[in-house]
Amino acid sequence: ATCNAAVPVISQANVPFVAPANGNEIMRTPFNRNIFHTRASFANEVEHIIDHLTTVGVTKIAVFHPDHAPGRAALATAEATLKKLNLRVAASATYPGENVHEIDAGVRAIGQADAQAVIIFGPYKLAAKFIAAMKNAGHEPQFMTLSVVGSEALAADLAEAGRGVGISQVVPYPWVDNLPILVEYRDVYVRDGKGVPSFTSLEAFIGAKVLVEGLRRAGAQPTREKFVSAMESMREFNAGGLTFGYDPKSHAGTKYVELTVIGKDRKILR
Repeated sequence: ATCNAAVPVISQANVPFVAPANGNEIMRTPFNRNIFHTRASFANEVEHIIDHLTTVGVTKIAVFHPDHAPGRAALATAEATLKKLNLRVAASATYPGENVHEIDAGVRAIGQADAQAVIIFGPYKLAAKFIAAMKNAGHEPQFMTLSVVGSEALAADLAEAGRGVGISQVVPYPWVDNLPILVEYRDVYVRDGKGVPSFTSLEAFIGAKVLVEGLRRAGAQPTREKFVSAMESMREFNAGGLTFGYDPKSHAGTKYVELTVIGKDRKILR
């Protein structure tokens, strides 16, 4: 919501905005020359989840989403992605965008559809409450959530009931060193005692890497215009194993998505 509210301000002030922590379509459409993304969109996440589910034979997929524009966009993406596979959304249900407690109708609608999997779009409190209610009602589909949920918070809230819940991520798994950027991240952020690995801090670190590269390319005396032009010159910037691309017509940056799952003892696993 904070990023969304910033769009009119940065547009009016003509200030570059790098690495908004937001996958909403409102940040991407219409195209805004000042915004440079370093994370995949929510649509990319939904597409990746559906690709995984259908690959393992899951065809009855439901969607539980907030009744606002980003939530409806997530449902539309699911419908369009499934349509390409000659499938339909098994059921969909909404909750009021500002009230994570009104879930009973959604539990009934999705439970009656006997869905094999449910994609949940919302914060961890909502997801945890919905998952618990579904299980209490005797429904055990594969629950899938988007990165916006907050992985560690969801795992903590659900405790052992969270085992098996899937979560899409827009950055690599931060607890390993299999990419140069992860080695650098851990050296800078973790090994000197400043913090522990997390998806949130890694996303910020990656955004900072892209920002610094833009400043480097803008030269010794950067201006806003020079910076934007420099960012648009980054057609294939390799940030330690992750590639970001920008040009004058697209600032999407990346479509990187991977899946994780809540395991034993509330740990997030690949």
